[in-house]
Amino acid sequence: MDRSFVIAWSVSFLQLAVRLGWGVVSVAVAEFLGLNSVQIGLVLTLFYIGYVASSIPWGVLIDRVGPSKTILISGTLSSVVILMLLMVSSYVQILILYLAAGILTAGLFPSAMKIVSYSERERVHGRVALLESAAPLSSLH
Repeated sequence: MDRSFVIAWSVSFLQLAVRLGWGVVSVAVAEFLGLNSVQIGLVLTLFYIGYVASSIPWGVLIDRVGPSKTILISGTLSSVVILMLLMVSSYVQILILYLAAGILTAGLFPSAMKIVSYSERERVHGRVALLESAAPLSSLH
C-alpha cells in the first residue's frame, strides 16, 4: 500500500471526524463559552474559507514538489492542528485552529488535487494527483 494513500486516508478520516464532531460538541461548547448560534456557525465557516482560499496554492505546490510530498506536508501539519484542538480553552483558539485546519487540509481534498498548474518545466514525474474526499482514494495519472 502506498504511503501517500495511507496518510491521505488517515488525515481525511481525522479531519472529517473533527468537522462532524463539531456538530456534536458545539452545543456543549456554546453553553460552556456562552456562544450564540452565529458564533457556532462561524467555526465551520472559517474552516471552509481557509479551505477555499488555499486550494490553488496547494495545487501549485503539488505541481512543484509532487503529490506525495504535498500529501505528507498537508497530512503532517493537519494532524498537528487536529491534535491542538484537543487542548483549546477559548473561542478564539477554536476559530484559529479551524481556519488553520481548512488551510492545511486543502492539500488533501479534491479542489487542491485537481487544480494542478503547468509550470515552466514538465509536471513533476508527469503525474497529476486526484483525491476523492468522500471515499479517500489517491490515484496518480
